[in-house]
Amino acid sequence: MNIIENIIDKSNIKEKIKDLKNEIYHIENYNEELDYYNDTIDILLNYYNDNNINNKASLFNNYMKIVNNRTIKNEKKKIINICEKCGFEKNIKLVDKSLMCINCGIVDEIFIDSEKPNFKDNNIEWKVCLYKRGDHLSEILN
Repeated sequence: MNIIENIIDKSNIKEKIKDLKNEIYHIENYNEELDYYNDTIDILLNYYNDNNINNKASLFNNYMKIVNNRTIKNEKKKIINICEKCGFEKNIKLVDKSLMCINCGIVDEIFIDSEKPNFKDNNIEWKVCLYKRGDHLSEILN
């Protein structure tokens, strides 16, 4: 080895030693743990002391934002139809293809256009493939 390569190697080794000493210092002094607790202690205490589910979801979202640098989408259920008689929400019954009020039970028929087949319908044509041992033998012989 020539002198320049030797100097570069020593410089790289000294840099690695410096990085490892810095890492050891952080591990011995619990810097990462202390930073974690410092950033999240308020959220964690509120989360475990609060019984409100909506508030817990918000706290969890804040926690994920701090810890993982990401958020969880907050998808709320949309009310599609409201009963004219009582004002409650109507639920979709896919099997019956209807909307049913959860309070008074009034049912409205709906049309659902779907690419998925309904297995209650008998008009589906199933292709039947039977295994015949003799067919495989004739394929091998040909």
